[in-house]
Amino acid sequence: MSSSIFIIEIKRIVGDGGFCNRHCFGELPEGADLLVRSRKDAVLCYESAEKRSFYRKDKFTPEQVRKNPDIPYQKGKAFYGGDWRDIEYKEIKDIYWQRGAKKRPLRLIVIKPMPYRKTSSGYENYREPCYLLTTDLTTSAETLIQMYFNRIEIEQNHRDMKNSLGLGQAQVWSEISVERQPQTIMLGYSILLLSILRGFGPDRESENYMPPPKWYRGRLRPTIEDMRRKLRQELDQHMEWREQYGITVSWGPATTKLVA
Repeated sequence: MSSSIFIIEIKRIVGDGGFCNRHCFGELPEGADLLVRSRKDAVLCYESAEKRSFYRKDKFTPEQVRKNPDIPYQKGKAFYGGDWRDIEYKEIKDIYWQRGAKKRPLRLIVIKPMPYRKTSSGYENYREPCYLLTTDLTTSAETLIQMYFNRIEIEQNHRDMKNSLGLGQAQVWSEISVERQPQTIMLGYSILLLSILRGFGPDRESENYMPPPKWYRGRLRPTIEDMRRKLRQELDQHMEWREQYGITVSWGPATTKLVA
């Protein structure tokens, strides 16, 4: 999957650049708002005051808004990359994208490139600027920016399902199986995530999981491999579970090797 989408409360749909098109804006469900990343050269405009034309003739792009000194940056905070960070952004409301959203009013949010260092003493680098288009004209800009940053979690889910659970790798012949195989993997993965969240919370604490390798840099959320090891460890500790589900595999040697 080259693009991803993140649905929040069924009323807000957050997607990357693959969903910034006229089909998504044109077929948006009633009562739902769309928040997507836009191209920097998208042609935008305001509503015209003349009766003959709805769109104003003078156009502009998100990149021009970013470079326009007359539109000041606003400051805020967002959780990104494992920490709360200062962000600066610009926003303009009641604009129109004639080729994409037509006469649906939009809101543009331009996020200033955030600085980062690869090492504590290294040079200061900058990420690429981000341009967001949304149909939500009332929610605060900081909330919308945080929603977009939260979308990165679905990229992690895609990687786990494809690399560890075999999403898209099954060789099936039936048309029904082609549809059901991805659904089954996503359902099983969702149950696994929900069990981990309810049992141990969202953080990867060392006392809840087996010790990682020395080269492991660490992550804030438990990986699917952490979940697998935890399951094997519990099956080794609870003989009644193996008897209940008819598991005959000797988990002791496998768990010992994982620890070593």
